[in-house]
Amino acid sequence: MTPGSYEWVRVGEYMEGELRLNLSEIQFKRDHPRPPESVCSLPCDRGQAKQYLEGESCCWHCFNCTQYHIRSPTDETKCVICPEGTKPNLEHTECLDVPEVYLKYESQWAIGAMALSTVGIIITAFIGLVFIRHNDTPVVKAAGRELSYVLLSGILMCYLVTFVLVMKPTDIVCGVQRFGTGFCFTVVYAALLTKTNRISRIFNAGKRTVKRPSLISPKSQLIICTGLISVQVNTS
Repeated sequence: MTPGSYEWVRVGEYMEGELRLNLSEIQFKRDHPRPPESVCSLPCDRGQAKQYLEGESCCWHCFNCTQYHIRSPTDETKCVICPEGTKPNLEHTECLDVPEVYLKYESQWAIGAMALSTVGIIITAFIGLVFIRHNDTPVVKAAGRELSYVLLSGILMCYLVTFVLVMKPTDIVCGVQRFGTGFCFTVVYAALLTKTNRISRIFNAGKRTVKRPSLISPKSQLIICTGLISVQVNTS
């Protein structure tokens, strides 16, 4: 049929009190043979909720649920947030558990870290045995024997905490990780600071007087070091 010309087309017949239509012969819109849909709004897609038009009960707009929300299973007009530890699926129709991702023992990174820590533990233990063997020698005493043991203990804890960091997370493991990571370095820094301060005060006092400076005894040094460490413990 050319534009501007028309002709009668038989699209159906009325037989025995029933109208029978041949929809394939009906053209409601040019190049669109399908009949128009007699609805106000189309159904919403999965993960979308309805927002009814004001004063209407059968017409609505569809809106997408946001990143951490799904459409409510009981109310199609609401989006609800997923509980903690879950996230929506791709269609935003249900909440799924967030998969556990953590460093495992068989990981190359974990193996490398544990190997280096093991070497450090062996070296630290060897140095500790040397100090114990020569515990009463003048060299060990002059180096600050008690603080040296504190320093070696802190270094040893630094290497040991590596094995805790690669363990499967639990409440206890996470607590040890958080506390131990800061505590072991605090022990090392406190011992170094106390030793440095002791040596500095001894040399500065030697330039002015032959009198022995105060608070340089092993007991005093341990008290000062413990006080510095306690600051970190109280803030953890």
